[in-house]
Amino acid sequence: MEGDNAEVEAQDADSTNSPPPATITLSGTVSEFTSSGYASVEAPVEKKMQWKQFFLGFFLPYAVGFLVILLFFFAEEAFDPYAFEERVIEVNEEGYFVEQFQVSSTMNLDYCYNNGPYSTNFTLSCGYDSYAGYENSWIVRESVFNQSTGNDSREDIGAYSASNSTIWFKLTNSSIEEVHIALEFHDPAVDDHFFFNALETSVCFLPFVYVGAVIFAFVKQKKSLGIGLLSALGSYLALLGALLVFLILAWM
Repeated sequence: MEGDNAEVEAQDADSTNSPPPATITLSGTVSEFTSSGYASVEAPVEKKMQWKQFFLGFFLPYAVGFLVILLFFFAEEAFDPYAFEERVIEVNEEGYFVEQFQVSSTMNLDYCYNNGPYSTNFTLSCGYDSYAGYENSWIVRESVFNQSTGNDSREDIGAYSASNSTIWFKLTNSSIEEVHIALEFHDPAVDDHFFFNALETSVCFLPFVYVGAVIFAFVKQKKSLGIGLLSALGSYLALLGALLVFLILAWM
């Protein structure tokens, strides 16, 4: 027992004589503590209006529409199956009226008539006669009004030749020196031309192309372009509505 008490007293003496523990000092400030996993998120910056994209989207539909109208105009001029000719034909020394037209040999004659600025007692017409002896069977007929009987007397006085696009006839009244005549020709080879039909079909897809362009603009985050496309449609509807209101007010 005495040994144990001595040992305890020795431990108490050692603990009394041991130096105090070192003080722990923390460096840094709270504001300097950051975590890489919790970085601060900045608010998204709203993009400004891109005016070049806006005006491109606004005027592009009108430019496409204007281009389609031009294509229709040139296609109609280039592939129009009809040709209309007006001439003043003078009588020759033999009493015949002869005139050649600059039309294709594939064109057929639809009709002809005299259209003078003054009234006449006769009319001309062109008809197809399968029993005629003339080339291509196109006959020029003259109808003369008989005042005594009140009837028209018809007579074949000439023909139209498709091979050289020439019309000739001899009137029953030999005193007439000039005739105003009009002819319409038709070319069946260009009635169903592929280019004209393809152009008409492509116009039907323009609304779908417009909708696809609007969707593409917003999907690709080209907001200014999409707003311009929608503004073009809005302005078109506004102008159309104003025109309808004007027509209604004018009709009333």
